[in-house]
Amino acid sequence: MKYLPLAALCALSILLCACDDTAGSRSTPDATAPSAASSAAPADIAPVKEIADTSYLTRASAEDFVRDYYQALQQADYARAYGFWSGNGKASDQDFAHFHDGYANNIDWLDAKVGSASRIEGAAGSRYARVPVQVQERMKDGSTHALEGRFTLRAIVVDGVDEKSRHWHFASADFTRLPDAADKAAAQR
Repeated sequence: MKYLPLAALCALSILLCACDDTAGSRSTPDATAPSAASSAAPADIAPVKEIADTSYLTRASAEDFVRDYYQALQQADYARAYGFWSGNGKASDQDFAHFHDGYANNIDWLDAKVGSASRIEGAAGSRYARVPVQVQERMKDGSTHALEGRFTLRAIVVDGVDEKSRHWHFASADFTRLPDAADKAAAQR
C-alpha cells in the first residue's frame, strides 16, 4: 500500500508523456527531461498489479450502493451511512459527530431518486462511477428542501488493499439545493 502513490505518479507521468503531441516533433532530446534510466523505479519496488476480476463493479452495483446509503440514513443508521465514505468517513469532510448530528438533529424524513450511473472509468488502479441523485428532505422544523447532484464512487482494484476498499465507496459529492416555493416567491418580489 505504501507504494501505491509512487505507482500512481508513475502511471500519471506515462499518461502525460503519451498525451504530449509535441514529443513526436522534437528532433533533439530535451536536455531538461530526465533520462529513462534516472526516472525508472527502484528495483526493490514491485509493480502495482490490478486484481483480475472487477466484474462486480457495475453501473447497477454503483446505483445500488447509493440506494443502500440512503436506506441507512432513512433508518437512522448513521454509523453505517458514514462508513460508505472513503477513509472510514473522512471523504465526507465531517467527523462522525457532525455527520450524525446533521441528520439526527435536523432531518425528519428524506427520499432519494437515484439516477443512472455513468460508465465505469478506470485510472491508476481505481475504478470510478458517477451517480446522479435528486433528494427531497423534510426538516424537523417542517420546512422542505430539494437537492440535486451526484456522487463520485471509487473502488481500488490493486492487489494488497483491504476488501472494503475493493468495493464502491464515496470519493466525493457535489450537491446543490434547489430553490423551493418560498425562495421563488421571494425572488419574484
